[in-house]
Amino acid sequence: WDVEGGEPLANLGFDDTASIQNRSRCFHPNFRHLPHRKLEDSLVTYESENRFLTSNKDLGEGAQLCKIFDADGWGRQTESRYQYVFCETGEIVYTSSGWLRTLRSHHHAVNEVVWSECGEMLASCGDDGTIRLWDAQCLRNEEIVLDHRFGHGTAGYHMLSIEDEMTADPEDKYAMRIEVEGQILKFKIKFRESTYYYRHGGGARPQGLRKTSKPLANFRDRMRNPCYQTISAEDGQVLFDWDSSKAALRGHLGPVTGVAFINSDSLLVSASDDGSIRLWNVKEETSMRLLSSHSFSFCKLLLAPKHNIILVADRVGNFHEVDQNLLAVD
Repeated sequence: WDVEGGEPLANLGFDDTASIQNRSRCFHPNFRHLPHRKLEDSLVTYESENRFLTSNKDLGEGAQLCKIFDADGWGRQTESRYQYVFCETGEIVYTSSGWLRTLRSHHHAVNEVVWSECGEMLASCGDDGTIRLWDAQCLRNEEIVLDHRFGHGTAGYHMLSIEDEMTADPEDKYAMRIEVEGQILKFKIKFRESTYYYRHGGGARPQGLRKTSKPLANFRDRMRNPCYQTISAEDGQVLFDWDSSKAALRGHLGPVTGVAFINSDSLLVSASDDGSIRLWNVKEETSMRLLSSHSFSFCKLLLAPKHNIILVADRVGNFHEVDQNLLAVD
């Protein structure tokens, strides 16, 4: 949804009366007066199939745009969901379906996502036992690589498009390489080894949590263990990081089932399946204190901000109110 305009960016079919007019105009706040058709009429292909120069004066005559397609977890691109982004900054100019960013970090089911009161952050919690913080105001596509060397022959600068052209480095089994304009560029693939991930098997049913290992740096292994970074071997620059979160808060020993911002977004309170409720300092990204610990699991956390009341529900049919004195900050 376009929060500022109060209109849906895409009609998903649940309401035949829903307005979809924002899909006909640019998404970027500076160009919302510009119709999508007028944008595309001004584009001329430049150096690769999905890279363009625009003659539109509103966007800046001669500005370079990329057409970026959305992709599923296996890297398969969906041509019906695409964006036009500025090559220089990655800022999103237009989105065809309302898709803006794909936030990746959790390694299992996500149980809850909440906005901060000011709207600048998102917090999510999941079955991997972590709470993740996200930048909610970013208007850039974070999956593109802003390096002009990859503008030739690739589908824009999307990391998945670049990886499609990578091959294994015969000199290093944990490295990849790609040829760009006669130059061989090498990359290191750095996998997480101290965490867990949720791996999909060959069928439709996902497999359970498994500890990550150090696999070979090929496409098949990256799909088995998507928790990785692609790093330039030349200067050590991180070109792509599967984890797009700002911070990971760890402390619960089981799945985190509820999270809420309190105290003007400076604190977070969370409930877990391990029977604990924790208070977190958002700025310091640390656990301040353990509010309570029980022998039964909590399945939901409820916040009534006007009354400053926090309730948690357990799996045996009871509600518990959090003692307000425990939330006091010196």
